Amino acid sequence: DGMEGCARSLKPVVLELGGKDPMVFCEDVNIESVIPWAMRGCFQNCGQNCCGVERLFVYSSILTQFLDTIIPRVKALRQGNPLANCGSDGNVDCGAMVMDGQIPIIQAL
Repeated sequence: DGMEGCARSLKPVVLELGGKDPMVFCEDVNIESVIPWAMRGCFQNCGQNCCGVERLFVYSSILTQFLDTIIPRVKALRQGNPLANCGSDGNVDCGAMVMDGQIPIIQAL
């Protein structure tokens, strides 16, 4: 076992344990300051990231303000081909999906 071997010699170890990668927002959070981190966590690499954020937990007392802040930013994301040699101006936020099977799932959202 990797962790057991590292523990015996006090070697640092990082383990990919496959959780659902939550991000939690408490009542005292400064929403404007954390939205960029939530966006990056969710949409970096088009969300195709083993350590990307998969779930946002937001206290109900700040939920409306949180949604009013993040939804316009999500809707404003530009997806497309960023490569100039494919005729693009590169003015995109998210590149192409890499797994065809995910396209219908995402479009259904």
